[in-house]
Amino acid sequence: MIKVVLHKIIYWSIILITILRASSLFSQVPVISIPQPAEIGRFDNFRQTSPQKPSGISSSRDALIQRQNEAIMREVKENERRRAAINRQYAIQKYMKSNSIPLPDFSPTPGSECFQSAREEILEMLEGKKEMSLKRAVFVTENAFFGNKMKYEEFDAAIQNLKHICLLKMQEEKLDKNDGLAKLMMIFRILSEVIEVKEPGSEK
Repeated sequence: MIKVVLHKIIYWSIILITILRASSLFSQVPVISIPQPAEIGRFDNFRQTSPQKPSGISSSRDALIQRQNEAIMREVKENERRRAAINRQYAIQKYMKSNSIPLPDFSPTPGSECFQSAREEILEMLEGKKEMSLKRAVFVTENAFFGNKMKYEEFDAAIQNLKHICLLKMQEEKLDKNDGLAKLMMIFRILSEVIEVKEPGSEK
């Protein structure tokens, strides 16, 4: 009987030791986690920002670039204006020189030689053979209409008299003689109104 009990004790002791050893062995095995699918972060709210420049440097550089651009634009406009003026003068010269323009022949008409001489004188001005003068060009054109009966000296004296009256009136009204707009306004008044001026020492 004792032998059977002893045998059972040994048996259960072996089983208990085996279980304890197994649990201690299994407790040392690392627990491997189940792999999870990786999550990709959201980038829909990502805002790209440009690096900030110092405001002082940026504004001064922008102002310099703007001034340079404005200077270039002024130069371009001035060149275009000069080119247009040269083209106009060239077109006038070409027109005046051209004999292929189909115009009626007025040579038999009395007085046509007056207009022909006016044309030739203006053409010489355009070609640089004579000094360019708007006053002279107006005179020869008007004089051709009157059959070349006018005298340039009288025409020039009349213009000088109007100029004198204009300057006296500007002095009378204390206007700046160097002001271009004031001059134009006074010329307009002299040509369109009856002007009375007082010349120093006499009345006119």
